Amino acid sequence: MITSGTKLRTLFYKIQILRYILERKQMRLVYFVLVESHLGYGILGWEGILDVHTERLQITQKKILKIMSNKTISYSTDALFVDIQILDICQLISLEMCVRIKAEKRTDNARNQYEKQDQQSSFNSACE
Repeated sequence: MITSGTKLRTLFYKIQILRYILERKQMRLVYFVLVESHLGYGILGWEGILDVHTERLQITQKKILKIMSNKTISYSTDALFVDIQILDICQLISLEMCVRIKAEKRTDNARNQYEKQDQQSSFNSACE
């Protein structure tokens, strides 16, 4: 079975080549298209067992960023995330959870509003 981590690792060479061709802004866009989309898929697909995969995905994400930025292995990844303005895997997970909670609240609010309207129309029908 091919996982998101495996798919991401296949990008190492491609990103290494692209860093010589593209400017920094373009590389950041490549990151969002090729890397973060796979990370997002992993977050959605492995919701219940995400903690098992998080460490490997985090290591892969850091390596890709270092390749992309032409940094050494010893370069601080915390500084790299700030410099490139990219969320790490843990921040992406937190963001996804917040988005889901907000979406659920909207759904609940819409459902409650619909139920209130339904109750009101039932009450109006009964009173006529």
